[in-house]
Amino acid sequence: QLVDFAWLATAPGKEQLPDLASALNSDNPAMRFWALRGYTLLKEMAGQNIAGLRAATQDPVPAVRIAAAEALLAGSGPGTGIQTLRKEFQPPYDKSPGCQIQMLNLAQRVGFQNEIPLPWLQHVANDERSTKYVRAFANGILRNK
Repeated sequence: QLVDFAWLATAPGKEQLPDLASALNSDNPAMRFWALRGYTLLKEMAGQNIAGLRAATQDPVPAVRIAAAEALLAGSGPGTGIQTLRKEFQPPYDKSPGCQIQMLNLAQRVGFQNEIPLPWLQHVANDERSTKYVRAFANGILRNK
């Protein structure tokens, strides 16, 4: 079911908008995540469900919140998307390595990398849970600060 939904969510066109909206209310965080990925790919059409995207920024799962920030940035410009991303870089610094990559990549795509708080960068640059890629990415930004 999840793989089928991921395919649907990332398909071109707007026919899946009702399914994406419905999946934002799923009990399964992976379904919510893929719904948000779909909204991101639909860019301006994501703006048709700004209320749902904003609600997703309060999700208990970090990967879903970060995906919501990205969907908002794609669908409505900065605003809530940047606010959500900024909040994710605040303590506690307990994000999974997958979330760390997600956050860094999004920050770079939207030109936010120079606003990433120094303590977060220092933490992930030295966190043994972080992947080699994340540590190198963080150290690259630190060298340029």
